[in-house]
This record gives sequence, C-alpha cells and structure tokens, in this order.
Amino acid sequence: MVEINSNEIIKVNISKKHESNDFTDIYANRRNLIDSYNEDVTATIAIVAYNRLDLTKICIESLLKYTTDVRYKLILVYNENELGNGILDYFKSVNYKDKIIIHLTGNLGAPIAYQQISKFVEGKYFVHLPNDVIVTKNWLTNLIKCAESDPTIGMINPASSNVSNFQQVNLEFSTYDEMQAAAAKYNVSDPNKWKERIRLITLGTMFTRECLSAIGDVFDLAFVHDFGDDDVSFRVRRAGYKTIFACDTWVHHAHVDTGRSMDILENGRNIFKQKYYGIDAWDDVNNYVEHIISQNISMPNDIENVNILGIDVKCGTPVLDIKNVIREYGVYTPELSAFSRDSKYYMDLKTICNGNVVCDRIDYLYNSFRNNCFDYIIIGQNINEYSQPEKVIRDAYALLKQNGQLFISLKNTYNVFTLLKSLGHDINYNEQAVHYEVSCFCATLKNMGISAQLIYLERFNTNDVILDFTSKIIDFARPDYSDRDDVINKIITDRFWIKIFKN
Repeated sequence: MVEINSNEIIKVNISKKHESNDFTDIYANRRNLIDSYNEDVTATIAIVAYNRLDLTKICIESLLKYTTDVRYKLILVYNENELGNGILDYFKSVNYKDKIIIHLTGNLGAPIAYQQISKFVEGKYFVHLPNDVIVTKNWLTNLIKCAESDPTIGMINPASSNVSNFQQVNLEFSTYDEMQAAAAKYNVSDPNKWKERIRLITLGTMFTRECLSAIGDVFDLAFVHDFGDDDVSFRVRRAGYKTIFACDTWVHHAHVDTGRSMDILENGRNIFKQKYYGIDAWDDVNNYVEHIISQNISMPNDIENVNILGIDVKCGTPVLDIKNVIREYGVYTPELSAFSRDSKYYMDLKTICNGNVVCDRIDYLYNSFRNNCFDYIIIGQNINEYSQPEKVIRDAYALLKQNGQLFISLKNTYNVFTLLKSLGHDINYNEQAVHYEVSCFCATLKNMGISAQLIYLERFNTNDVILDFTSKIIDFARPDYSDRDDVINKIITDRFWIKIFKN
C-alpha cells in the first residue's frame, strides 16, 4: 500500500484548455489533452531493479551520460530483496535532480512495479528501461523523432544485442568505450529503418502518453514474466496504434541467461492464448519472411500507389515484412489488405491493414478482390496444403498488376522426417500437404503460362544426428552421387519459396 500524508494536497497544473475544434479525430483528441498538462519534462524513464547492482549502476550511468538532450523525469523502483544488495542505497546516491524512488517491500514481478510507476508519469513519452540495458548516444532523441513522424505510432523499441524476434543487431566491439563509439556511429535517425511489427520484445521501449491512456498499465497482472511484452504489443495495436521497431537506434542488452524452465514459458504462452481466444504469440506471429524476400523483391511501378495483399498470413507478419522491405525504396504509404480462412485473425489483421480484410473460404478469394489489383501478394499457407493449389495460384495471379509479384511456398514432402516416419521412427511430425516435387511444380506453373523462380530453400532446424543419418542414407543408396551436397540440402529443406511475376 502506498503511504500518503493525510495533510498533503496533490496539485495538478493544467496549462491550457483543450484547443481542438475537431473532436472527430481520436488521435488528436488524446494528444491535445496530454499536451494540456503543464509539465516541464518531455519524458519519464522508469528503471525497476530487484538484483544485479553492477548492471544497474552501468545502466543508470549510461542514462545520465547519454540522455542530456531530453528533459526527463527518472523513476527508480526497488523490488526488495531479502538478502539485501545495496540497490536502494545506490538509488538514493544517484545524482539527478528530477528523480523519485519507489520502494516495494516485496517482489511480485514487473506488472506490480509498473502499476505503481503509472501514478507518477509525466511528459509526452514514457520509457520502460530494464536495468540490464545500457543506452547510447542519440537513443532517446531518435525514438522521439520516430514517434513524432506519425500520430498513430504508440510504441517504439530500438535494436539491441542479445534479443530474439529479429530485433538483434550485432555491432563489433570488445570494450565498453568501443561499444559506445560503434553505437554513436550507428545511431543516425533514418525513417527507412523504421519497421512496423505485430509484436516487440520490450528493451528500452518508449510509449506515447496518449497510447498509454488508451491501453492502461504497461503490463497485465496476468503475466508474471513471460509474454507480457507480447501482450502489451497486442493491446497497443488493438487500441489503434502502431508498434515500431526502430532499427536506426541501438542499445546494449547486457543479458545474462539465468534459464527458465519450459513449463514457465508454456504457462505464459497458454495465458496469452486464453486472453486472445486461441491466438498463439509464437506460431501466429513469428512467420517472418523478410530475410527471404528482401533480396528477391523488385521495385513497384508506381511508388505512390502501391497495394499489398496477404493471403492466409495469420496475424499478418508477412504483409508487414513486405511493407518494411519496400520502405527502403521510398514507399511509405502502401495500402495493405488481407484474406484469411480463419476469422480468429480478423481483428489483428485489421490493426495493420488500411485496405480490405476478408474472412471467407478460399474459393471466394478472387471475387473478394476482383476490383483490386496488387503490386505484391504473399500466400502464407504452403500452396500444396490447399485442396486445389493450381486454382489458388490462378486466382491470386489474376489479382496482380502488370509486373506484379506473388510469393508462395511449397511444402517439401520429400524430406528427412518423412523418411524417418516411413521407417517406423516415432517422431513429432505430421504431414498434411499434397506430394508435389518442386521441379514438377515449377513445370506445372510453366504449363499454366506463369513465370516463376525458385528463390529460397527454408531448412528445418536439424541437429547433427539428423544430418549424419541423412548422409549415411545417401551414401548407402548412391555412393557415386556427384551432387551429394545438393541432395542433402533438398532433403533437409522444410519448404521451397517461389517468386511468380506477371509479365
């Protein structure tokens, strides 16, 4: 419980009235009210610490040194440790004028800590800074530039070291000074490197205050640790705001993996699925294709009028991947649309699409968009997992503009796991795709008058035992095989990616 002096009066200064005459814009209304507070700071930065005093010191020292160009309020939260670790005394010694310290007499996790923080947040922006993150030159000014570029941006996260979710950028350094020098060179604001995402891992995350007003607390109490950042990303998008990965800004995550059991991870994952009615934070979001298409996508004919369609792309990550890749061509305002056979994805597809979102049987794909033409179409489902793959391709192809591009994947049913299962091995592998050898498939496309190119072989995550087994089978069956390595690559391929282009 927060201790309050009964004689204390809390005074909140309001500097001006709501000046907007247009009450129809939800984003402007929230921003105008936030701007009406008479506050002397631009942002509030909060650091929560339970242990790791050494990292906490480095975190705060880097903050004080490399955040001199933004006026901020500093909130330091101590989650009490029964062993005693000097963190509270260190917080008291931090030489920063505009700081407050919150002392929690027990550790119930980050969600409880951030509930206490929310009472004291000031300024236009709020930053959640873990105590194992070391900030760098221009980090906060870059994030603010990104936020101010678009009123619908609500959550921004920089790139870092030691992070998953394709948010990791590796800079070369061997000392702390070299790290800061490399980061200073890297941290140059560049709008072409701002990537919209479905979810973000929260490391140095900045929120706009109006976004926070819409979603409430940063963390839901249902998530003790894992999947809390997945949850806040979903809440931000479903409140109408974009979640942006600012790849023009880098901070160091001095992460020490203490190791958590898979049971704890699965508990958080299941809680997420309960909250979002069957949406899986991993399987329905982590279907990234940027690394596949980035080297194989062509510039659109008209960068001012670009249309993208995602077909069965789950929550929509592949659509955003195309949007993020073509941003490098100077395409900033493409129209995104989506078609899904599963209605559970409708809401999240709506959060990223400014065009039509349709949920229906695949038979109605063409009729749903017959009045539209697209520069880029991507099909997230493996094409040979449809009952009529050729029809799906014809319908999608008919929706392409001239010189438009269609990206599809073919499930490799002639793989090492199919072989293992046929030999009677008990493995967790279920195959539901129609058998279609890749060369035969490409020949079928050619007979349909469709130009296609094999662009990528997406491998299974195989271990040394599987690779050794594969090599022995090939050596036994064809000891004189001249293309042995090519055969191995084909057998351990999960799916083939194919680019179709409309001449």
